[in-house]
Amino acid sequence: MESIPAYQLGGVIIPRRLRKRRSSMIAL
Repeated sequence: MESIPAYQLGGVIIPRRLRKRRSSMIAL
């Protein structure tokens, strides 16, 4: 349950900061 919101928040709030680490967030 935490993986779904964490990925959305990380990909929507800070898309340019974790733009390259987006793949890592999806796995986490």
